[in-house]
Amino acid sequence: MPTQIKHPPKTAKSKTQPKKISITKTSKTKPKKTAGSPKTPTKKVPNLLYLTPSKTKKSKTPPKKAGGGGSPRQSPSTTNLSPRRNSQITSIKLDDMPDELLGNIFGRLDLKRSTKLKGINHSFAKKNLVIESEKLDLTRVKINKTIIDIINKNLDKAKVKILILDDITFEDEKCFNAFIKYLKNFENIEELQICRFWSEQDKYKRINSHYNNYFILLIENIRFLVNLKKLTIKSIDIEEETENNIEKPFSIVFIETLKLLVNLKHLIFEHNLISPDTSGYINSQIYGRIINGIRGINGITHITTYEDKYNVRKMENGH
Repeated sequence: MPTQIKHPPKTAKSKTQPKKISITKTSKTKPKKTAGSPKTPTKKVPNLLYLTPSKTKKSKTPPKKAGGGGSPRQSPSTTNLSPRRNSQITSIKLDDMPDELLGNIFGRLDLKRSTKLKGINHSFAKKNLVIESEKLDLTRVKINKTIIDIINKNLDKAKVKILILDDITFEDEKCFNAFIKYLKNFENIEELQICRFWSEQDKYKRINSHYNNYFILLIENIRFLVNLKKLTIKSIDIEEETENNIEKPFSIVFIETLKLLVNLKHLIFEHNLISPDTSGYINSQIYGRIINGIRGINGITHITTYEDKYNVRKMENGH
């Protein structure tokens, strides 16, 4: 019998052809996927070719930034210069600065800071700089040798118009005498404040076996301030400060001083501890004999304003 020819391979070939057709369909889908995916090499090549003119545009943008804020090479140089400039400023010594500039700096400081600066910097202490200030505030200052030296050598006493002696103390009697000596040179002072003056007489007696008379001497030497227009004496235990000054009672010394201060217009005498006898004598001498409610001719007429409120009456010893 003759052998039969089998056609299955042909059918197999026909089956493989639709698979090839399906491959063409997948090839259509691939460009869709490559359009969104950045990893396909086909899109990178045309993109690089297309971006070549854009690179030339980017090369033009840096000079625009350089024109506005400087070239990139100059920016690190400016940052490197700033710490050098700061180091130069901090390393400047007072010896290298002109005396005129140092005088301005010294004049802007108060007396406490000037004393510290003079004590710390020896080269600064050697310079004879002048403090030109209209106000000398010695509030809560302990008068010692350093303060005396600054007042004597560095302070232009003719420029001072306001002197504040609030709660001051003295290191010793030598410093007090030196301060009183230079106080006479403040001839242009127009306003003087003496508040909370306490010389610690009890402590001074225990150490030196005698009382001091600081307050009486201070009131006596005020009379050299011939241009004084306003005087304030507040919050002082006057009886304690003056009770042992038998030869120079405070009331007499005080009235003599007021009479010599012919330019004094405003007197504030408040919140002090004072005996009735002392207060009565002072008031009678300032106001004089009152005639029909008008101050008499025996009063201190150049004092136009006298404030003597809130003084506390303190009994004298033996009363």
